[in-house]
Amino acid sequence: MNCVILYRRELSKAHDKFRNLTNAQSLSKTDITDVLHLFKGQRKTYKANYLILHRDELIPIKAEDIAYFYIDMGIVKGVTHQNKVFSMDKKLENLEQELNPTLFERANRQFIINRNAIAKIKHYFGGKLIVYVNPPASERIIVSKAKATQFKNWVNS
Repeated sequence: MNCVILYRRELSKAHDKFRNLTNAQSLSKTDITDVLHLFKGQRKTYKANYLILHRDELIPIKAEDIAYFYIDMGIVKGVTHQNKVFSMDKKLENLEQELNPTLFERANRQFIINRNAIAKIKHYFGGKLIVYVNPPASERIIVSKAKATQFKNWVNS
């Protein structure tokens, strides 16, 4: 999602909260635009590469070359588009913050998926989704009903 849209939403929420707490007059559109221009100059940068320890070597892997991250027996692993699996010394929560949200999305508690790895999405019972990725994951990737609409919007953007 575009950072400016996120900032605009957060700014709108903050403005509403401020107005409710202080019973103050509304900020003008000019004031809001000025604040958004400040945010534009401070765009967040996302991690572009990861150094992966493999035996006694450090191998650089581009974030965009990773198809998905998942948790296996408490260990976070990454899978490249070439189906190479490697262990990470990070939590999924940390990876989620480091990765570009236009390219990566948290599907559920176990998976973060690269948009380019999605092969197809099927509807599942109860409004859930099943996401199929390339290379195939060893377990089903199920997106909850609560997150399904947002996930589809992300894929469609």
